[in-house]
Amino acid sequence: MADRILDLIAKHGDTTFPEIINSIGDEARGNIAFELSPNTILWDGISQTLFDSFALIKDKLELHKTHFLIPAFDGALLDLPIARSAPKKGYKRPHWLPIVFRFRNKQDADERRALLRQRLSTAHHLHDADDEA
Repeated sequence: MADRILDLIAKHGDTTFPEIINSIGDEARGNIAFELSPNTILWDGISQTLFDSFALIKDKLELHKTHFLIPAFDGALLDLPIARSAPKKGYKRPHWLPIVFRFRNKQDADERRALLRQRLSTAHHLHDADDEA
């Protein structure tokens, strides 16, 4: 699943939780809240597998605060007050910090895009060979 997340971010640039969840499907849905600090919720309703996948790729990604409508354009938003920041001690009550994911550095993004192009090219050649057979 971690590779699927990286591929999606490489293809689309800034990527929201709803985009990732919708792309992966039911395997990404669950009952876990992804918290940055106490009561600072990045997203609610993810699976343990998705949560663990982010742990595997966290060094490659950055989180960037975004307008709350950006995730809404991708199909979902949380019914929580919007967090203005991510205080280290968190909030007393749950707040939503709308974020997008992007690659931490350009080299990682470029390498992932090259890998995607290579996979597409290989798949295209295999499809052409099937048509000729």
